Amino acid sequence: MTAAVVGPPAGADAPTEGDGAEREAPRTAPGRRLTNAAMTTVLVGLLAFLIALRPAVDNDLWFHLRTARWMLDHHAWVGADPFTHTRPDVVRVQTDWLSQLGYYGVWRWTGLAGVAIAVAGVATTAMVVLYRALPGSTRLRAGVVVLTAATSSIFWSARPQMITFLGTALTIALWLHWRRRPEQRFLWWLVPGFLVWVNAHGGVIYGVLILFGVVGGEVVALGLRRAPLPIPALRRLLAVTASCLAVLAVNPSGWRVYGLAFHQVAASTQFVQEYQPPSLGDPTALPFFVMLAGTAVLLVWRWRDWNPVELFLVAGGAAFAVQYTRSVPFFAVLAAPALARNLSAVRSGGPATVTVTDRRRADPGLVVTVAVVAVFLVLTSTARLAPEQTNTLVAAEFPVAAVAWLETEQPAGELFNTFEWGGYVMWEAPDYRVSVDGRTDVYDEYLDVYDDTIRARAGWQGELDREGIGTVLVDPGLPLTAALRADASWRVAYEDPVAVAFTRIGPVPEPG
Repeated sequence: MTAAVVGPPAGADAPTEGDGAEREAPRTAPGRRLTNAAMTTVLVGLLAFLIALRPAVDNDLWFHLRTARWMLDHHAWVGADPFTHTRPDVVRVQTDWLSQLGYYGVWRWTGLAGVAIAVAGVATTAMVVLYRALPGSTRLRAGVVVLTAATSSIFWSARPQMITFLGTALTIALWLHWRRRPEQRFLWWLVPGFLVWVNAHGGVIYGVLILFGVVGGEVVALGLRRAPLPIPALRRLLAVTASCLAVLAVNPSGWRVYGLAFHQVAASTQFVQEYQPPSLGDPTALPFFVMLAGTAVLLVWRWRDWNPVELFLVAGGAAFAVQYTRSVPFFAVLAAPALARNLSAVRSGGPATVTVTDRRRADPGLVVTVAVVAVFLVLTSTARLAPEQTNTLVAAEFPVAAVAWLETEQPAGELFNTFEWGGYVMWEAPDYRVSVDGRTDVYDEYLDVYDDTIRARAGWQGELDREGIGTVLVDPGLPLTAALRADASWRVAYEDPVAVAFTRIGPVPEPG
């Protein structure tokens, strides 16, 4: 038995017996009344927004805001990095300038609360788009998408990476729709989409991987004659893929974008938690393991109905996700179509590859549920996004008072700071260049030097001298903090429960 991963043969518009439609509601003309399908779409959106909404408190948000402000002040792309003194000549690949300006604009007009709402809005849009494209019944698709949202939320935060999440969902959704009608030409919309994506976030590589998986799967399907694409449609797919790859070079950094993914992963795996494997002991990772196990079981159970594209996408997404927590949302979006299709087939007892819509008048219970969730969302949003709540979280995670002291006192020399605080210092103390921040692709081998320094390993004093460090801003619990307390050439200039600032006793060495 063979089945297309996303839809019926070209030209099919409605489900038939054997498609899984026999258990779905009749498709009557909806008129102006509310339908179960419409209310379920609203419910999915509300639940996704509820899952996504959280204060915009992220280590990396600050350096994105700082970069946007610099571009607006100088009316130019950022060339040689102006924000760090340890890598002053490095030129970063500029793939997130568009989203940086977007975040800055939202922050400028609405503050951090507006940024949080914008992030939740992007996540919700991605989930609704995916929901409308999945195969299966209304209720089944809703359940799969809510699980997808819960799985993906482990990495939803106020960063440009949200554009990659949206781009991944849009790419999969467009593919699902096109696969049902491959004679149509709307797959070409991917090309301008990739052009925007590559200028909004470097995670566009995920879109490239999706296209490679789709092309590889379709070639295998053609060779094995498992519901293959028509040859003209396959040629169109290849042309669109080649065009998407070519358009990636249209960004401020040009061809350098093609090596960004390899560079960033190599620089990040040791120092950034999101590049570590997801842990079974982490409650936020539990939906991922549930989705991974459920999808794997269904694919094995229904192995006779395997689809090459489906298998390539799920296996590739899983391979990335089990290595890097950052890739969990990527896997979730790729696995959702396979999960929905196979669950529909199990439910109906036969192939289920189409999207079925319940157009009956909305059930009163569903309407009440939507109303309750909406009210709950409004009430909790006020509490979650209250300025006092956000300020408390910022003060607990970042050296707010210490940076205020830094800006007031202006101690001489360069600054040494911890990795997690670099972005915040860039934003709140623009007169100082940082030693390190969350842009791992900027720092490369310096990350090893930084690690040796904060651990107070042999030679740490020499590193501070070489960089001309006059002030050290660190966490109270670090080995470097203890070493500085015991060193007669340093003194505590500021201290609170979050941060300690040390300044030199005597002249500051010249850098170099």
